[in-house]
Amino acid sequence: GTLFMAKVKPLSTTCDDVVGSEGRLIVAEYDKAYIVTTYVPNSGLKLDRLAYRTEEWDPKMREKLDALRNLKPVIWCGDLNVAHGDDDVADWKKKRNKSPGFCDGERENFGLIVGGDGEEISDEQRKKRTLPLGRPGPAAGMGFVDVWREFQKDSEGYTFWSYRFQGRPKNNGWRLDYFV
Repeated sequence: GTLFMAKVKPLSTTCDDVVGSEGRLIVAEYDKAYIVTTYVPNSGLKLDRLAYRTEEWDPKMREKLDALRNLKPVIWCGDLNVAHGDDDVADWKKKRNKSPGFCDGERENFGLIVGGDGEEISDEQRKKRTLPLGRPGPAAGMGFVDVWREFQKDSEGYTFWSYRFQGRPKNNGWRLDYFV
């Protein structure tokens, strides 16, 4: 879910669904910017919801962000359920295109917003899951900036560790939470 707490009261708040009743979204409007906090739907452990996520939800979220940024600057934050770069997930070779949040389509879609290395995923990379992708997406994206990555260019840092697999003690983590 999502929660928005602030010391300064916003001009307005809107709770919204991007597609249907999933993906919670709160938009807080201030004089100079919108703050959007989001829980992006997960693609499912068996990736059974990957098409919904990449073909319906992600494009609608881009439309929402684009509409808001045409009015004033936008800060987007929350559990975005994607590890954009290879270094945003531990042991990425075992997880690429096998785990929700680390599939090529999810990563490419996120790159359309925050930008990437400027390279498209090659056919060879699509066929061989163990080839690195870096950060998929066009160089500029929509102009949003992954704030943590901007200051931690090559650092490893995670925001989620699975309790089921004792991820924290092993530092087997994911960076799924963002400010952009």
